[in-house]
Amino acid sequence: MRKELVRTGPAPLNLPFSPGIKFGDLVFVSGQGPIDQNGKVVPGDVKSQTKTTLENFRRVLVAAQSGFEYVLQTTVYLSDLNDYSEMNEAYST
Repeated sequence: MRKELVRTGPAPLNLPFSPGIKFGDLVFVSGQGPIDQNGKVVPGDVKSQTKTTLENFRRVLVAAQSGFEYVLQTTVYLSDLNDYSEMNEAYST
């Protein structure tokens, strides 16, 4: 088996890594954030930034012929735990 890079289009941030790697039936998604297609942080509250982050995550999964229904684990980092309920509300939709 070989690793396949998962690409979602031109990388807006010019970073030296792929947004995802496919290895057999497994897909590994790199860290995602509230970044638009121009590489800019999406302004707004935690809820809207979470939705943007999840949309970026979904793009990687779709590019790898996968979807959220196959995700086994995610890790969420918040700079302020007071934002947890707002993030969780967006995350659960």
